[in-house]
Amino acid sequence: MYIFYPIFATGTAIVAVTLIQSGILLIEFVDFEDTPYAQISFAFFVGFGFNRFVNKLNALSKDIFKTNQQQSNHTETKEKQPESK
Repeated sequence: MYIFYPIFATGTAIVAVTLIQSGILLIEFVDFEDTPYAQISFAFFVGFGFNRFVNKLNALSKDIFKTNQQQSNHTETKEKQPESK
């Protein structure tokens, strides 16, 4: 498993920089024409802790792509509980 960590880290860093460049992940960088130091630094930190970054993306995608069935189940359980007076 440890053999694949550099591959996973590199892929996750590329995804993070792509999300930033596309505007989905809202982080503003000062653009330097010759050297993208901020993007390289961010990619390093994401690659270094790629498990935590992927966990955050997973939690974010669960919140964004909730299905109506999950929301209706949550409201049904609230309706079934008797009100206390």
